[in-house]
Amino acid sequence: MQDILTDKKTLIIAPMGKQSIELSKKLLSEGVNVFMFTLPSEEEEVLKGVVSFFGDIRNKNSLDIALKASKAEIIFYFLQNNSDQNIADIFEKNIMGTVNLLELSQNLKILSKIIIIFDNTETDAIYEASKDAAIIVAKTYGHIFKEKGITLLFKDFTEID
Repeated sequence: MQDILTDKKTLIIAPMGKQSIELSKKLLSEGVNVFMFTLPSEEEEVLKGVVSFFGDIRNKNSLDIALKASKAEIIFYFLQNNSDQNIADIFEKNIMGTVNLLELSQNLKILSKIIIIFDNTETDAIYEASKDAAIIVAKTYGHIFKEKGITLLFKDFTEID
């Protein structure tokens, strides 16, 4: 990953959690410029060197600000699973969040890749359904992104090296 990402700007769209923090630290250690779009949280770990934007993936305005301000070349988008949320919230965040991201990012000039990250070890039926639907949504946008030279990838978190 280091050769591909050194000196690049990346945007991580994720809840502040173990996996997003781990990815942020790894990218920072490899000389990557890291931006993060996440929900504001009292439990948030401050990551030195990461520029944070706070908002909700369902809010197109806050997401648009983060996308434009970060000028990211690569976006890592974590599908969300929080069993404390109700079913509608998980579907809205994963499905409509994916729609919002893809709608807003398709005209970003410098963007070259969006990596949609999911967790294959998760067995919750609600997460699985929302993940599968989000991937179907993203694949329907595939031809638009291909024409613009933007690669869409789908990875389990364990596949991120």
